[in-house]
Amino acid sequence: MIRLRRATEEHELGIFFNISQSTVSRIIIAWTRFIYSVVSSISLWPSKQQVVENLPFEIKKNYPRVRVIIDLQQCVSFAALVGITPNGIVSYISPLYGDATSDRSLLNMTGAASLMELLKPSNHIMSDRGFTLDLQHSHISLIHPPFLQRKARLSAKKVMYGKSKKLQTS
Repeated sequence: MIRLRRATEEHELGIFFNISQSTVSRIIIAWTRFIYSVVSSISLWPSKQQVVENLPFEIKKNYPRVRVIIDLQQCVSFAALVGITPNGIVSYISPLYGDATSDRSLLNMTGAASLMELLKPSNHIMSDRGFTLDLQHSHISLIHPPFLQRKARLSAKKVMYGKSKKLQTS
């Protein structure tokens, strides 16, 4: 818990608890796996109707087909794709992968625990520019709205582009 709460380095924890860094690493990995096994058994994915009924006004107005907003989350030496509903409820957590795993590869994974298995052809995903979909997932739409591009101020051109994309998807 200290590692997560204070971002303490493994060698510092080893000194604090008088154990080796490799022991600290094994403990962190074991607890991470345990917590993931407990959390991953909980079904988080809401129905399309639940998502639509709880869309925030701005999302409903500009991006009414968004089912999930995704981002890559990294902790210790793991990475996971995390999805939230447009109103901010965690709805998807991928299996854990090494922290060198790219946004694109996490998004495009297939199989029983993948996000792609949960999405329907009419669903839209919202993300920042780091994510792209492979051709095999062309039935799903990926939206990169201007406000997620991590720039301090939007140019007039980007604002107009965002509005034109909205008109095309409606």
